[in-house]
Amino acid sequence: MLKVQKIILTSVVCAVTTVALFARADTETGSFSARGTGAQTCATVTAGFQADAPIAQNEVASWLSGYISHMNRTTEGYFDVSPVQDTRHLAIVINAACAQNPDSLLEGVSWTVISALRPLASKTETDLVTVENDLGSITLRSDVLLEMQKILVTEGVLDANQADGQYGQNTNNALRTYQEANGLSVTGLPEAFTMLSIAQKLQQ
Repeated sequence: MLKVQKIILTSVVCAVTTVALFARADTETGSFSARGTGAQTCATVTAGFQADAPIAQNEVASWLSGYISHMNRTTEGYFDVSPVQDTRHLAIVINAACAQNPDSLLEGVSWTVISALRPLASKTETDLVTVENDLGSITLRSDVLLEMQKILVTEGVLDANQADGQYGQNTNNALRTYQEANGLSVTGLPEAFTMLSIAQKLQQ
């Protein structure tokens, strides 16, 4: 599973070095000042995760909440730029991407990962729903769940008439099949790495 996650992340973080070309900035050269936790190097963030994972994860997650709120305010045409609601889960994905880009700033890697998730992002306000099974629960927006189901239909693991924006046994089973086929943790839940994988399918 870790090998597959690295493959997924490699295709995402190869864009880290060109983040400045796309980020909105105050100077003509595209430079800007990153502040707070986002100004730390990925090497520092990754070391923190290894030394005191819960503390470092919570620090990054807290920073991400504000960062995503700002992106939601300034990104035209989107209500919520990140389909991953739990920033602690998103922090784990970003830390994994950071491990491959130790010299980059956390802000740049975060921007890249969130941008890679953008195909699943909410363009309008929809309800938050909590989906759960015997392995846990995840909160996401109803439009995100529907878009994920459409990809599961395209992948041939869910019948078209079952893409209804509701999470039940059919979607649970379809996600498990998709996760197993793509080398992800088989949970039946739309966790962050699964969302990243599905977002990449939408870009193809």
